[in-house]
Amino acid sequence: MKKIAIVTSGHFTKDDRLYYKFARSLQKKGHTAVLISSLENLFSPNGEVILDSFDSSGFGRKKKSEEFFLKLQKYSPDAVICSEPFTVFPAYRYKRDENRNARIIMDVTEWYPENITMKLKGLKKIFGYLALSLVNFAATYRADVLTIGESSKAVRYKFFRPGIKYKIFGYYPPLELLTDPGKNETGTITVLYSGHFAEARGFFRYLEVIKEYKYRFGEDVKFKAIGKFLNAADERKYNHFISQNTEAVPDIIPWSDYEGYFNALKNSDICIDLRDKNNFFNRSVPIKIFDYIGSGNPFIFSDLKAVTEISELSGCGIYCEPENRDKIIGHLHNLVTDKRLFSQYRNHNLEMARTKFNWNNVEEEFVSFVLED
Repeated sequence: MKKIAIVTSGHFTKDDRLYYKFARSLQKKGHTAVLISSLENLFSPNGEVILDSFDSSGFGRKKKSEEFFLKLQKYSPDAVICSEPFTVFPAYRYKRDENRNARIIMDVTEWYPENITMKLKGLKKIFGYLALSLVNFAATYRADVLTIGESSKAVRYKFFRPGIKYKIFGYYPPLELLTDPGKNETGTITVLYSGHFAEARGFFRYLEVIKEYKYRFGEDVKFKAIGKFLNAADERKYNHFISQNTEAVPDIIPWSDYEGYFNALKNSDICIDLRDKNNFFNRSVPIKIFDYIGSGNPFIFSDLKAVTEISELSGCGIYCEPENRDKIIGHLHNLVTDKRLFSQYRNHNLEMARTKFNWNNVEEEFVSFVLED
């Protein structure tokens, strides 16, 4: 049996992909999994997965890298899964200085230079993008293999690191978190927004949909939102909106963890995500689409290029121009009032989750890939 460390500088310890999929799959197959995040102080050595995270607030890059190295030195893993390019460097130091046979796996779920510089402008954006591209380039040459979340993400890495071995492991939820939602006995439909309460993510479009829907139809529909604000400006904008539109206030569910999020999905009926169609979002398949499918919920989603190009997703939800509020409200009203249409989407999504879009279908291949010589 092997010991595998999973290190991340950008995700909390119980992240959906890193903890519920990667770490638990390794543990289920009899291996020891250690999860190390630099976002929180959390030490739990006796659970099914060893958790040994630290809070790097106020740390410089050098000190954070050193702390990752010391944790790896402490556990002496046979393989290290790196969730960001930055974490590859302490893993490579561990391999060079402590265990030359250690395998470094770099997990790719986004194009990091673009993601990190998305909110910058002008020269800061240009130079930041170039600097981070160099970091990304250097990280790929220190990794042994790549795990990639979706096939579209592989294109640039084939260019950056021709010949490197990689496999695609999607964003599907684990079967143990999926349960048949069953029949809605109350008769009241619950609509859910999930994610960051931010402009680019479509949160404020969601609020406008609530306002307009209630004005037009006044039906007994509950609107909820689970997530959190990323900055004070968005929170102020939200407070101003609800002060002017008291009838359009969703029930807010504070973000707790992945299981709490899945419970919110199971207790809702329809999901909505009206994020911007910018270059970044258009090139990325949102993880939450597979969570919505796994919960059986019909959904209304921005018609992102990356999503509409996957034919198997076409029958799982309704894809709209996010600015076309009239069309969105029309689709929502149809899902609320047409029980046959609602059941058609729900049954289709549950079947897709059972047969295709679940992590259990790929976990054995994942574990083999991580540990192969």
